[in-house]
Amino acid sequence: MTPKTFSRMHRAFTLIELLAVMAIIAVMASLIVPAFNSLGGAYSLTATAQSVTNRLSLARQQAIARNKSVEVRIYQNDEGAFSTLAVVVPDGQDPGGQLPEEWLNNYYEVPESIVFDLSEQRKFSSLLEPGSANEAPAERTELSSAPEALQGRDYLVFHFAPDGNTNLSATDDAGDPTLYTLSLRTRTASGAGTERPADNFVTLILDPVVGRVRTFQP
Repeated sequence: MTPKTFSRMHRAFTLIELLAVMAIIAVMASLIVPAFNSLGGAYSLTATAQSVTNRLSLARQQAIARNKSVEVRIYQNDEGAFSTLAVVVPDGQDPGGQLPEEWLNNYYEVPESIVFDLSEQRKFSSLLEPGSANEAPAERTELSSAPEALQGRDYLVFHFAPDGNTNLSATDDAGDPTLYTLSLRTRTASGAGTERPADNFVTLILDPVVGRVRTFQP
């Protein structure tokens, strides 16, 4: 083997070549990492929407199975944003004047990375708009009989009846049939405007008459 052949077989990378490779890796990482973050956010958003849907469905199923009204409560956090759901079975008036309640499947805290999306007029989440007078959703403040983390927190409440429908109004002010929406998005999502909640969102659509929920995700 000649010295020239030996040198060609064992030739090392130069500093310029190493720097070029490192630069390529850095560029690829800058493109891949945001894509993974976006994918993770989309997965969390879908999973959260499914969890909320499951709890609404649980309330409806239990109302039918028990032949009694079952409440859905949506709580505000310390910043005034809605962040927690609970399914509760009121059970009449006890001699002490308190309302005995059964809390089904505990309560559900929406992950920190996900928020209910609200426009100024709550256009995208009409389920979070308090009803007028005695209409649902009604505004309440939680009592001391609730789980400790929920005591004293403000919430909106509506219920599913034994036939599966809700006590939400079935028509709007003009008398037309209405649907109730609950929109979720990732906390860091952009693109919110007057016609859509954000670039990446999920909207739950509740039919107040039959009590069923369907999902819209662009």
